[in-house]
Amino acid sequence: MAEQSGSEGSQPVDLSKHPSGIVPTLQNIVSTVNLDCKLDLKQIALQARNAEYNPKRFAAVIMRIREPKTTALIFASGKMVCTGAKSEQQSKLAARKYARIIQKLGFPAKFKDFKIQNIVGSCDVKFPIRLEGLAYSHGAFSSYEPELFPGLIYRMKQPKIVLLIFVSGKIVITGAKVRDETYTAFENIYPVLTEFRKVQQCGGTGQYRQVNYVLKKLSLSIVIVSCRLQLPDDCECLCEDQQGKEAALKGCGEGDREARKKLPTVSLKGVSQICIRNTMFNKERIKQIEEIIRKGKHM
Repeated sequence: MAEQSGSEGSQPVDLSKHPSGIVPTLQNIVSTVNLDCKLDLKQIALQARNAEYNPKRFAAVIMRIREPKTTALIFASGKMVCTGAKSEQQSKLAARKYARIIQKLGFPAKFKDFKIQNIVGSCDVKFPIRLEGLAYSHGAFSSYEPELFPGLIYRMKQPKIVLLIFVSGKIVITGAKVRDETYTAFENIYPVLTEFRKVQQCGGTGQYRQVNYVLKKLSLSIVIVSCRLQLPDDCECLCEDQQGKEAALKGCGEGDREARKKLPTVSLKGVSQICIRNTMFNKERIKQIEEIIRKGKHM
């Protein structure tokens, strides 16, 4: 058994059912029900305080309740759509509450043909994904247009599910009628995602470079605290040792051997201060460097 890494808590995961060790979290349930009577939407909107109705914008009453936190679309035909629930049981309970509200307003509402129409789940595989490679290899199922939408749309045939896959490793799974279809779809796609896992390589543009410093940010100044650091390659450092001697340092890749040979090799234990010069230096860059520092302390 493994610990579940989703937002549903640290419940143990059944690895026979979820071999990946990841259980998608249900985010939204869409269900429908037939109240089996004609409704006067204007009367409902006037009598119910939790309802809104603007027939010029949308031909249904929009009603909300707090528990379970859901929204219902109620049509004059007696059909109703319930959205926002986090489980099938919550969706059914909410639909019954809406039907009861309609009954209390004087309509002979019933509760017929309740059905789950869509289940939306999400999860995080915790590693970046090469979407271009995935789209090329699975072109029959994939649609990837990064200029229009940042995620890859993967249309699985069996079960008939649509997955939105993002480079960050976040996955959205939609189109299921039952919970198990969501789980099956994710277990089917997980080996494919691991195949196209993005590997962090040294030497590529924008990657972090290995150099010989670890920094610690103190207030507005940045002070050296140990001897190893990975800096963004567009950062330049000016440091000063105990003798007041300045040494310039730039991030460089594995392939840039000449640049690495020129790196200063002075002992840094007595170095007092370091200044990072970078035109792109902003809050985001500070966060990046602080993350590098945190990781560097465990090297």
